[in-house]
Amino acid sequence: MEAFVEGQYFYRLIFSIGGLFLFMTLGLVFPYRKSKELHRPERWFNNLAFTFGNALLVRLFIPLSLVQIIELESLKPYKLLDFQAMNPWLLFAFGLILLDLAIYWQHRLTHKIPLLWRLHRVHHSDIEFDTTTAGRFHTLEILFSFALKAVIAVIFNLSAASIIAFEILLNFSSLFNHTNIHFPDKIEKVLRWLLITPDLHRIHHSTYHKEMNSNFGFSISLWDRLFKSFQNKGLNPQDSMTIGLIKFRSDKDQTLWALLKQPTLKD
Repeated sequence: MEAFVEGQYFYRLIFSIGGLFLFMTLGLVFPYRKSKELHRPERWFNNLAFTFGNALLVRLFIPLSLVQIIELESLKPYKLLDFQAMNPWLLFAFGLILLDLAIYWQHRLTHKIPLLWRLHRVHHSDIEFDTTTAGRFHTLEILFSFALKAVIAVIFNLSAASIIAFEILLNFSSLFNHTNIHFPDKIEKVLRWLLITPDLHRIHHSTYHKEMNSNFGFSISLWDRLFKSFQNKGLNPQDSMTIGLIKFRSDKDQTLWALLKQPTLKD
């Protein structure tokens, strides 16, 4: 695991940049939904500006990584639970499961708490659905998510390897489940028993309130099944369902500046 931790930046780069181009390519070569909006340069620019801009801004505002934060001597008193005596592989698995569960509940809370929803709706206000949507998050939501993961990582004294692996998994699975592709029904049926597939997550991006408040998971479908938020099928066919929000659909609502200040506006 030490080699994995030491090579973390290489693995992050491979899975983030590689995943972005892989799933963007699949969505272009085998597109499921077909609309002019999908290929609008302004939409791609905005979404990719959030993707790469957030990565830079998080580094600017928080110069330490999650791994560096858990290693700070000043935070030792806040490590309320110590699992470091656990078998390294069990500790690794525990960290992955705990962080994934935390992100599931974070996602649910962003749909329930008005202030958090104002941040999260920047993601949902995309009126189409493809791999670029995966990075369309307001910077303040990214910072909130980072802080939540940092608190959990410190309190439970998680291993560096589990934190790095989770960050890679979260990013890669988000790119995957936002991809504009559709698996054959037999394959889809098998995949969704374990994974949040593009079809499942596309339901989450529907304009219908009930559908939008389902399928909160980003990687595995277990949490949605366990906590009764799993929705197997949308009201309308996925290749023609309306994506996004009823509000914020005009061209002026979809500019980068409008998206940045969107959290200041009421529903």
